[in-house]
Amino acid sequence: MSVDHFLPKSKHPSLAYEWSNYRLARPKLNNNKADSEAVLDPFQVRDGWFVLDCPSCLIRPGNNAVGTTRLDVVSTIRILKLNSNELADERCRWLADFAMNLISFDYLRREYPFLAFEVDRQGIIGQLKTLFALN
Repeated sequence: MSVDHFLPKSKHPSLAYEWSNYRLARPKLNNNKADSEAVLDPFQVRDGWFVLDCPSCLIRPGNNAVGTTRLDVVSTIRILKLNSNELADERCRWLADFAMNLISFDYLRREYPFLAFEVDRQGIIGQLKTLFALN
């Protein structure tokens, strides 16, 4: 993880040293974001705006993302490349590790809270082995 500016300092130099403009980000996602301002602020995201499709491990707009919010969710997924093979494969590996009891749900929640939230919300915790063909 790294800390970087949510609003790019190249476009908002007055916010370069404002704590309120810093966000924790994975370097890869931060690089994908670059100077874009067309991604949702993680502090503003609400439950149900982004959902996990299983077993593809792709992130989709949720039913709670309507109107312009839905467009912002789609834009955020596209700009950050949240559905790149690398990131989708990583999400699938985390879920497979959990399904095979290699990690606990508490560990999943701590390290990848979105995944833990989604499998719990969808009620698929007990179905992950089948979804990922892990028998």
